[in-house]
Amino acid sequence: MKKARLVWGCFLVLAEALLSWSGTCAAAEFRADQIREEEGGGGSRLSGRIYVTDHKIRLELRAQGQEMVTLVNRVQKKAYLVRPKARVYLEKPIGAAQAAILMPPEALAGIGRVEKLGEEELDGFACQNYRVVYHNPQNGEALIWRSEQLGFPLKVVSRSPRGAVTTWYTNITIEDLDQTLFDLPPEYRQMVPRSAPVNDSQ
Repeated sequence: MKKARLVWGCFLVLAEALLSWSGTCAAAEFRADQIREEEGGGGSRLSGRIYVTDHKIRLELRAQGQEMVTLVNRVQKKAYLVRPKARVYLEKPIGAAQAAILMPPEALAGIGRVEKLGEEELDGFACQNYRVVYHNPQNGEALIWRSEQLGFPLKVVSRSPRGAVTTWYTNITIEDLDQTLFDLPPEYRQMVPRSAPVNDSQ
């Protein structure tokens, strides 16, 4: 039970980060490796695989030895946090509080002060680098490297009173993706957060 709670907790933290980046449509379909690292000596590091289309995202990762998947549909404004081995999922609405992080810098003036820092190449893609200092001090600031070709940030460093987190993408491949990757299996059972911890052996 304790291990299951840790798994869901870890899963929800990463899902929150992913959902906060799901505000606009990507410009190209692609897959990539994702790495998310919290700063500090005790910071955690998670890695996974992401698939992105114009309005859907699939993120696969392993935490506490278990496979987990996040499915995001930006048109329906819904996300599903899935544990394939247990065949269960949590449904989570997409909020708008930090969804602007995917937007181009000119669209961010309403939520913070934007400072363009220049251009830099990441993993073979030209990126526009800029800093956003949010009007709400609780949101802190973010350094963003956004690829215009992909319509997606390839690196984000977020700093707030809650701490600092860096997320970046490597091994990026542009290709037509199998759309069934983004489907929720109909036989999976929906769970609510209070009952989310489950025993995979059942």
